[in-house]
Amino acid sequence: KKEANAMLFISDGNTSRTSDYAPIYGKNDLSLVDDLYTILYITSDNQPISAEIELQAGFVSNTYENGQGTIRFDHDIVELCTNAFKDCKTLTSITLPSNLQTIGLNAFQNCTSLINIIIPDNVTNIGADSFSFCNNLHTITIGQGVTIIGEDILRGCDKLEHIYGKFTSEDNRCLIFDNELRYCASYGLTEYTIPNNITSIGRYAFSNCQSLTNIVIPNGVVNIGYSAFYKCQNLVSVTIPNSIKNIGYTAFAYCNIIDLTIPNSVETIDQYAFLKCQSLNSLIINGTGQTVIKEGAFKLCTSLKTVEISGVRSTDVFIFRDCSSLEKISFLDDIEYIGQYLCLDCTSLKEVYVKSTTPHELRSDAFTYTTYNGVMENYQKLNCKIYVPTIAIDAYKSAVGWKEYASQIVGYDF
Repeated sequence: KKEANAMLFISDGNTSRTSDYAPIYGKNDLSLVDDLYTILYITSDNQPISAEIELQAGFVSNTYENGQGTIRFDHDIVELCTNAFKDCKTLTSITLPSNLQTIGLNAFQNCTSLINIIIPDNVTNIGADSFSFCNNLHTITIGQGVTIIGEDILRGCDKLEHIYGKFTSEDNRCLIFDNELRYCASYGLTEYTIPNNITSIGRYAFSNCQSLTNIVIPNGVVNIGYSAFYKCQNLVSVTIPNSIKNIGYTAFAYCNIIDLTIPNSVETIDQYAFLKCQSLNSLIINGTGQTVIKEGAFKLCTSLKTVEISGVRSTDVFIFRDCSSLEKISFLDDIEYIGQYLCLDCTSLKEVYVKSTTPHELRSDAFTYTTYNGVMENYQKLNCKIYVPTIAIDAYKSAVGWKEYASQIVGYDF
């Protein structure tokens, strides 16, 4: 484009004033200025939105005419402030200025009518939660200039079908940043194989995908993040590869996985990782020898019947609490520490097998159920047999924790 600069000189014959140089645009260039100074939008009720953007420095006006809203500033719009359009629930469409560089925290959070969004190529930074809970968002295009992506930018976008532009997978389903699958546009998917070269599945990456039944995680993935598959309630099959080291907090909570094998690469099963997986029938845990299972990891898995554990160093509290169908649990090698209330209220438990010849630490009330007398809870021993190596019966019956169950300890030839 052609552009010139000019200054204004004013004089009354005695005194004079001279302005700074300013650009002069041709008639055809006025749209460029307008583009940099304005944000255009459409609402479902044909009314102007009320938003935090109006508090941003340089704001001039917010009008709605002829089916379109216009937000004007007195300078280039290079940043959207924190919460700029948060909770604008009637916002269906928006055109961002081409010179925009930063999208602030929560900028479009909970814009529940927003359908599509294109992030301009000049944007470098997308703040955390910027589009979270836009639960009617179908597509998003990431501009080519983006270098920083905050956490959870697409959390709760349950109808997202495609992600275009920078950092996207070949099938335009996944947002991949620093080898982490930040989010999958999983709406409508029933089966999915995660792309190769991923090392981590991020927070909420597939959460609440109601159609997903089967997921294949490729070898090379090391971490399954916080709530990664939370409430994928039709997920019945998952293959966890022998590269996974950490399964995060509530990673598969409220899924309906039927059978599960944890490979011997896993070092940590975090709190409530498989909470309330009510279709889980059998569980095999093959730990590293130092694997830790944290609080409530399999709590309320009410269909779980059999558990085999090996390679586990310790279990925290309430690991199998309220697994009301659990009948048999086997510790197939040494375990240093079994936490309190391990099988609390597992009222179907009949058999516990402990293969180690050395009775390691067992916390109190590991195998108990709850009664209530109207004032307080009491704990009673479950009516189960505890099978230990025949040569170690006396050691178990006299060991701290184990001696509480002396009458239930039986010798067994493993």
